[in-house]
Amino acid sequence: MFSSLHPNDPVPVNMGTIHSYQVTITGAVSPTIRAYHQSVLLLGKGLLDPTPLIEGIYDYREFNTAIEVAAKTESYKVLLKFGE
Repeated sequence: MFSSLHPNDPVPVNMGTIHSYQVTITGAVSPTIRAYHQSVLLLGKGLLDPTPLIEGIYDYREFNTAIEVAAKTESYKVLLKFGE
């Protein structure tokens, strides 16, 4: 699972399931340069479609609106567009 939780409330976890199925939960932030490069390659080759992750694309002149949308807890990624 990947998520930036807002608000940062505790998440209930069934520890019996974690134990029985030997589940590993790992937290991570700031990917490595290698991971970033791999994601750029996947996007560039069209193997990964990022559109489901994009809440909205706004012209940079709509900055205030973009920030309002990005601040909503249900938003994921908001992009600012510069130029055409």
